[in-house]
Amino acid sequence: MPADPPGSGWRASPPGRADRTFLTLAQDDLQEAGPSAIGPVPARIESLTPLEVPDLVAERYERVTLLGRGGMGSVWRMRDRVLGRPVAMKVVRAGLVRQAALDRFDEEVRIAAQLQHPAIIPVHDHGRLADGRPWFVMQIVRGRTLEEAMVGVHRALRLGREASDHGFTLRRLLELFLRACEAVAYAHVRGVVHRDLKPANIMLGDYGEVFVVDWGLAKVLGQERSADETLDEPIAPLGKRMTQAGAITGTPSYMAPEQAQGRSEEAGAPADVHALGASLYDLLCERPPRSARTVELLVYRVGTGSRVDPPSVHATQFAIDAELDRICLKALAHAEADRYPDAGAFAADLAAWLDGARKRDRAMELVEEAEVAVRMVAEAELRRRRTAAAAEEAARAVGRMAPESEKRPVWALEDEVAAAGREAADARTRAVQLLRTALSHAPDLPEAELQLADLFRDQHARLEGAGRDEDARAIAAELARHDTERRYATYLRGTGAVTLVTDPPGATVRRLRVEERHRRLVTVDDGPFGVTPLLEAPIEMGRWVLRIDHPGREVVHYPVRIARTAEWDGRPPDAHEPVPIALPPVGSLGTDAVYVPAGWFQTGTTRFEHAHPSPVRQVWLDGFVIDRFPVTIRRYLAFLDALVAAGLEDEALRHQPRLAENDEPFFARGPDGRFLGIRTDRTGTAWDHLPRSLDVPVTLIDWHDAEAFCEWRTRQEDLPWRLPLDFERQKAARGVDGREYPWGDHFEPTWCRSSGTSVPPMWCAVDTYPTDESPYGARGLAGNVQDWLLGQGGPEPRPALLPHDPGRRWSAGGYAGGGPSMAAATCRVSSADYYRSIMRGFRCVRTIV
Repeated sequence: MPADPPGSGWRASPPGRADRTFLTLAQDDLQEAGPSAIGPVPARIESLTPLEVPDLVAERYERVTLLGRGGMGSVWRMRDRVLGRPVAMKVVRAGLVRQAALDRFDEEVRIAAQLQHPAIIPVHDHGRLADGRPWFVMQIVRGRTLEEAMVGVHRALRLGREASDHGFTLRRLLELFLRACEAVAYAHVRGVVHRDLKPANIMLGDYGEVFVVDWGLAKVLGQERSADETLDEPIAPLGKRMTQAGAITGTPSYMAPEQAQGRSEEAGAPADVHALGASLYDLLCERPPRSARTVELLVYRVGTGSRVDPPSVHATQFAIDAELDRICLKALAHAEADRYPDAGAFAADLAAWLDGARKRDRAMELVEEAEVAVRMVAEAELRRRRTAAAAEEAARAVGRMAPESEKRPVWALEDEVAAAGREAADARTRAVQLLRTALSHAPDLPEAELQLADLFRDQHARLEGAGRDEDARAIAAELARHDTERRYATYLRGTGAVTLVTDPPGATVRRLRVEERHRRLVTVDDGPFGVTPLLEAPIEMGRWVLRIDHPGREVVHYPVRIARTAEWDGRPPDAHEPVPIALPPVGSLGTDAVYVPAGWFQTGTTRFEHAHPSPVRQVWLDGFVIDRFPVTIRRYLAFLDALVAAGLEDEALRHQPRLAENDEPFFARGPDGRFLGIRTDRTGTAWDHLPRSLDVPVTLIDWHDAEAFCEWRTRQEDLPWRLPLDFERQKAARGVDGREYPWGDHFEPTWCRSSGTSVPPMWCAVDTYPTDESPYGARGLAGNVQDWLLGQGGPEPRPALLPHDPGRRWSAGGYAGGGPSMAAATCRVSSADYYRSIMRGFRCVRTIV
């Protein structure tokens, strides 16, 4: 083979490619009919070829040019003078006039004439020359052999192109090869075997035609062949591959073992199947299934059944699956009984594979479309997040009470956020539809399954993060179904971890699982968890309360929410180590106080965004102690009396509760000057509905009164009491898991003093509703009365309703006249610091010491 030009990208042909010789019908010559299957006949061949065909045959066919020459005869381009068309004429070689050769030629004519199939070239005419040599005329085909097309396709693949210069792809050649197999299957049904099938004997027309040619060795099953089967030339040296007749017929690289063993007369349809399998192997791998240094060795290897590797071992340009390997190896089986019985069975399996491959190709096109949609999702989500951040910042700068003209730019940004969200949702829906359609074409297509799993994983994370648990569960089922490679098995299990360090160490920890029962969250003992320090201790995802016990220390309840596959590590912002949870000594919390350990918690809500905007986020708070109940009238009376006893009667009178309408004192006083509680000397609807118990929350006090109580209490107990910050009260009410109410996510008016239970007296004793209790044991945070706050608090405080008025303060929580949104832990109300309300009290907070 001549060397390739430098830089061509071509490499030497693989073993078995260089020893091919075209032995059969070619098509038109280059000059008049376009590219030929074998190209124009070289001048050196024409000059050496004796004139075997007269200028005019049968007074009808004019000789034009030589198309090809084999061991038994030659093929000429002729012009049909009657019909004015070009035809091909095959003539027995001059000098080859023995009866056996003539009989074989006649048999080829009869067989070709009787096989009426679109992929078998029809015989138009036949006869004998003056010297007695037979001839026949057939259709002339424009195109090339499968062998040439294979060479072009594999060369293109090596150069990184999918199609050859003639537009063939490997998939297209497989489809054309299937049509050739179907033609052979037709012949088998008619009782004819070809016995010399190979890529060089399959012609591909310029317009999609496929022809199985050169039926010179064909045999009609059940008929006796000529006695002399040794008329052709012996097997040519490797590199010529001349077809040998006689004991061994066919082309060694493609012949069946029974042919290589000299049993050609016994060769039936399975021999053709073997040849088709070898041709398929060659098509896939650019090499026949077996090769050798000599023809003799090659024939020996074929005859003895030397091992054949699966095509996937040698195919470097085409991914071959297990099914195509199976089809090819079954056709190449050494024993006839192990092969396909005929070409029809072989073609049926190959057709089924190609049908699946075509469907897979269509499915992959849909997958590629889905990839575009997925990129659109990512782009829209990124734009939504960036615009949302800009909108939030702009809203903070403008403030809630700004005029409409200043809010319009903020609204425009919010509209962009919504539009980007819709765009992402539409693109996500489109991607899912495309991928599901792809799976309808090719079930279990890995590429589609993987993309669907990725989409459902992202969707599940968003839904779960937003608290839409029911929707998330449905998506989790979809994720599990499409996660065929189990990439998200760990994610679906959701197992996380807890790191817990205590001061002092050595505390015993029990797990209390948080479950919803009858619409309330309750704890169920799940057994011991370990002894502190706990480092990355595995724990199932979900809501938990860790009960921490240590001798001489208060029992501490430490709620955690284990996000999917996440670790709860207790590390504050910008810290590398967890903060030890302080375990207060027994009795150090004081009377009716609860301990809220340091750590992260989820603030904000999406449920009541319209009522009290509060973005959902994770916030770190240091540990603190908060009153279990609001400050009662009894405790507030003690404060006022202490002021009187200290000679500060004017201060006591200034801080006693008063009606907002007329500044009338709310408490009665005894003869000794002591404060006795709510006055009984007033009548009327409002006064008649007031409680007379001293254990109800004190109300009708302003923010400054509550501050004064905290200062007095700090002096009395020598502990730093103050009003709670916004985030402190919220965490004390809801724990760390983002629940809406102290008891869970469902509002029930009978579980707190709310609008549904506000019958006279309007508010009640602080211990009336045991159901209105937080994970830390604080009571009355959803109903009865609101609490004054020290300030907004937290690293990112909410904007004030009236930021220009420094005299406004916040209060938080539900009250006896409020409904679901007011009872929520995120409820906040802004009012003047001097405003007194019958529905507002307070409770005290201090940092842990």
